[in-house]
Amino acid sequence: MHTENMLQHIENCRTRYFQLREEERDLDFYTEVQPACEQAFIRIEMWFNEMTQWVELNRPRHIHLPQLKHTKEALEQITVQSYHRKTSRAMFLKSIQSIEYTLKTILEEAMNV
Repeated sequence: MHTENMLQHIENCRTRYFQLREEERDLDFYTEVQPACEQAFIRIEMWFNEMTQWVELNRPRHIHLPQLKHTKEALEQITVQSYHRKTSRAMFLKSIQSIEYTLKTILEEAMNV
């Protein structure tokens, strides 16, 4: 299951965001941000496809397809935001908290199926 990888991805985003803020550094969009985001989006899409199949097959009690779609979009959003140190700290952390909650719920549901 790629859910553990998504939790690690979130932690990488959090680390990158705070490091860029601390260093007061901006990255070049075309040479650094875009290629990294494209790779991350591929992994996020793989996770989403795997989870969609899992939900349809197992029908977990607390995870539903619209929730997965929202989580996928939020993962993509924080990926991009993590490269921009001027992103709102509160909004960034709130998004991460929401995503983490869903991912941890998926892991709990997977143990019960």
